[in-house]
Amino acid sequence: MKKINASQINEKVNQGEKMIIFFYSENDDKCKKMLNNLNIVKEELIDDEYDITSFNFYMCDIEKNEELIDELGIFVTPALKVFEKGVQIYTIYGLINKQDLYNDLLELI
Repeated sequence: MKKINASQINEKVNQGEKMIIFFYSENDDKCKKMLNNLNIVKEELIDDEYDITSFNFYMCDIEKNEELIDELGIFVTPALKVFEKGVQIYTIYGLINKQDLYNDLLELI
């Protein structure tokens, strides 16, 4: 998953890119677990032949991009935000298990 910063996020949102951004804090164990869950679920969706590849996946260290806290309303990590056609269409806050994450992402594709 490619790392992205605040200006790149704004640029991609303005371009209408279809993307899922994982917001994390570098030394947070919950963020590490959620990233692992996200990577596993992404592969499971691909293996199950769902078109999750229509989304670009990025990750953003919120501590290095603090302006996004207010701009995107990220007050807790981990957070997952989904954008399509320049609009935020879905948000997940906190650590969630793989099955719930699978079901949530499946609803978006």
